[in-house]
Amino acid sequence: MRIAQADSTEEFAGITNFSKLKEVDLNETPTMQNRRLRERLDALTKTVELGRRYFPHCSDVLDKFLIEESTDLIFLETGTPEDQRVKRMRFSELKEDVRKAFTKDKAAVAAIASSASSSSSPRYEGRGRQANRKAKLSR
Repeated sequence: MRIAQADSTEEFAGITNFSKLKEVDLNETPTMQNRRLRERLDALTKTVELGRRYFPHCSDVLDKFLIEESTDLIFLETGTPEDQRVKRMRFSELKEDVRKAFTKDKAAVAAIASSASSSSSPRYEGRGRQANRKAKLSR
């Protein structure tokens, strides 16, 4: 969250901060209000961009869900008991899809990290040479 500067948005700064009522500055000019809201929008946009970059599979699953489903909270809470059961099942499926996508994203990051560490092996060879020199000097 610090990377994306999402700390500046009340929703993501922490539960304790969010639960407090926000004071309203009645002397705030429309220009200042627009600037504050723009900064908030930019921070949230950056958070989404970083999420898409580091979690592409999760982003795809969520995008697909947003396109296919009505995610309006009122829609999810209304309907017959049968409709609500179907919606709960769909929500469970979505959770499982996101979990699988997250696993794929973690595996991709692990693969990148392992290939990066294997490509940096010359650095470890240098440490080995230093250790060999120390061993020769101590003889």
